[in-house]
Amino acid sequence: FCAYYLVALSASRGFKSLGQFYNSIPRHARDSVQVKLAMRIVTTARSGDFVTFFKLVRAAPYYLACLSKRLFHGVRQSALQALHRCYKPVKRAHPVHELVDSLAFNDADQCERYLTACGL
Repeated sequence: FCAYYLVALSASRGFKSLGQFYNSIPRHARDSVQVKLAMRIVTTARSGDFVTFFKLVRAAPYYLACLSKRLFHGVRQSALQALHRCYKPVKRAHPVHELVDSLAFNDADQCERYLTACGL
């Protein structure tokens, strides 16, 4: 459950608590595959590496992937800001079908609703 708790703490913006909790985990638990994966998910979410983040979430066990969904909004916001900066100078829109896959939307309709809600 340490891995799940790490992702849940990160999603609740408990960054100080996250470090404290991670340091309190026994070494054998910190070295487990699940905790290492949870930390990679959290660090990629924080770093803005949305491609790696969504790849990790897709490969994660079901419950860890479900908890990671709480991080989607922040990761998607960072990704959309980066893509907007890249495409703005050439005044081209990023194709929705590419966003569906790269930002882990269920379908184009969900992606378009999200973009509309974000004012894009």
